[in-house]
Amino acid sequence: MSNVVSIDQKPRATVIGGGLSGLISAYYLDRQGFQVRVLEKSGRWGGLIQTHRHSWGLVETAANGLIASVRVETLFRTLRCELLNTEKSSRRRYIYRNGKFRRWPLGLRETLALTMRVLEHKLRKKSFLPRSFQTIEDWCQEHLTVEAQRYLLGPALQGIYAGEGKALSAGLILTPILSPKKNTEYKVDVPSPLSSGQASRPHYKGTVAPKHGMQELIDKLVEYLKEKNHELILNQNLDKLKVSDDFKMHELTVLATDFFSARECLKTLGLLPEGWESVKSVPLATVTIEMEKSKARLRGFGGLFPEGENIQSLGALMNPFIFSGRAQEHTETWILGGSRTPDIGSWSDKQVLEQVLRDREKAFGEKVVPRHSQV
Repeated sequence: MSNVVSIDQKPRATVIGGGLSGLISAYYLDRQGFQVRVLEKSGRWGGLIQTHRHSWGLVETAANGLIASVRVETLFRTLRCELLNTEKSSRRRYIYRNGKFRRWPLGLRETLALTMRVLEHKLRKKSFLPRSFQTIEDWCQEHLTVEAQRYLLGPALQGIYAGEGKALSAGLILTPILSPKKNTEYKVDVPSPLSSGQASRPHYKGTVAPKHGMQELIDKLVEYLKEKNHELILNQNLDKLKVSDDFKMHELTVLATDFFSARECLKTLGLLPEGWESVKSVPLATVTIEMEKSKARLRGFGGLFPEGENIQSLGALMNPFIFSGRAQEHTETWILGGSRTPDIGSWSDKQVLEQVLRDREKAFGEKVVPRHSQV
């Protein structure tokens, strides 16, 4: 008797959004036996993820890698996508304080004060878990020192979320870290073309990426889904999506878009949750500049700029020290916007580049004229 299930007999799912999260969702739905339809409003796959390949190096428009895990490594093996681990130099990460980049930005007294504060909480068996509706700023005031908030946790979260501590939810961000749930990983039986079994621990640590940039992962996912005969549709106008018989026949619908596209889609379907109309977001801009190797001043993953250091940028990535083969000489990717520069979306490319060059001059104490740049 054949174990092959026809497409008509499979449970159906619709994924709205053809960015990385949408394509990954479709991939795992395929592994669970669904027949998947992916709808994307633009004319290309990948969403914010895109790799520009220049003669002088690669430029990533968004994330430059993924956190290593068994799931990520299994995904890459299944897609036959070569995985690249970070360079040893990427372990050096810096925070800018008082005109200098420091791997540990707190002084001796500040470090002792933070240690005593944490030990005090542990001895009193005081829970570090955030309370309901507590902000990051409130949580830091309760559990950490002012300096630790400003120069450690603040810059770290700013580098991820680009928001201020007073506007970020401590519960959503910190609870998964402070109280990780066990055995919640989505487990699927993914055959590995490169090994006979699946490891219980990841082979790599830290950040990993496709050898030829994040666009390669997007291309491999699209190729895989097409080979599995799933329906991938570009230029689908989600704003005019209606509840039709065809739409309702799918047993599962996954929204994998940016927040505002999801809001408009749910509004069209009459399913908008209460409170979603008042949610705001902050824009980001990235600038990659290329220069001679001799101009490299920070030999590590990159640096973050805390609030109050007279630098507009949120952070800078030193690309050749993160992944090998990403630049002929030296490239840096600077990130601006967020709550620090909420009007960055209205700036011209020239204005953004000029601001980055001013920030770099303040940070490193020298002017530089990039040979190439991309905003």
